[in-house]
Amino acid sequence: MGKLKTNAHLSDEERHNVLSDYTCHVQKANRQRQLFKDPVLCSKAVCSTTDVTEGAEPCSLDATLHYSWDFAQCVHYPHHAMQVGPIYFATPRKCHVFGMCAEGTGLHESVFLSMMLPGHTKFTPDWHFGVWKIKWRQSDAECMEDIAYTVKASSRSGHNIPQRVNDPSRPVVFLNWKTFLENYFKLLKNITKYYHFRCTADEPGFLICREFCDSEEVRFNLLKARPEAGCLPTVKFIPPLDHLRQWYLYEKIAPFFINEVARDIVCPKPSIPK
Repeated sequence: MGKLKTNAHLSDEERHNVLSDYTCHVQKANRQRQLFKDPVLCSKAVCSTTDVTEGAEPCSLDATLHYSWDFAQCVHYPHHAMQVGPIYFATPRKCHVFGMCAEGTGLHESVFLSMMLPGHTKFTPDWHFGVWKIKWRQSDAECMEDIAYTVKASSRSGHNIPQRVNDPSRPVVFLNWKTFLENYFKLLKNITKYYHFRCTADEPGFLICREFCDSEEVRFNLLKARPEAGCLPTVKFIPPLDHLRQWYLYEKIAPFFINEVARDIVCPKPSIPK
């Protein structure tokens, strides 16, 4: 539609072609959206009658379960509802926010992975992000524990559940999946042209792809070697901040803290000389 507004000189035939392309794009996006909605409804129906949070034997439930995930953005801390002016021009600590909406849990016999069309990517995680950001704008947060609290307190029904990387009780562990998978699987060329992927336990190593939800399936055998059962990648450790960044936080950001305990955790004085 933007082309029609910015190009008034288009002929009637060109306008008709632009409108036809736009109509086809919207119809295609609606079909993609419906493909997302249908398994969500099936998964919610399963969760309403079956407790999937207690754990069970792998692949012991004949049902459809759905997961949605998205990267929101990074937020800076320390953060105050009445934000002081000078810190706007500084670079505080960053907290990257990644959301996952689990309409079901467990191990599966088959996995379907679908992507939204560009420009039509608003879905369930964005709703949860929006609920949290309302709380975030009204909150003070000077450390990761404070950020986690704003997430937990943002939804009355408790749907927003924080999960910190360095949580001692439930730590998130990063593994070197890229280098690990390169030993056993081939790269898929032109992968960005596909929006739908499927793999099953019956055909290990095969990836079934579709460009759109109504496109023909294309099969690829990506297996180079079969990994041993139970073999996992090595743990990927997060590197520490370099000393220049540590000194910057200590000198430029630490003065904005109200809580001295949070300040000493987030912006401690570096042990390395400047």
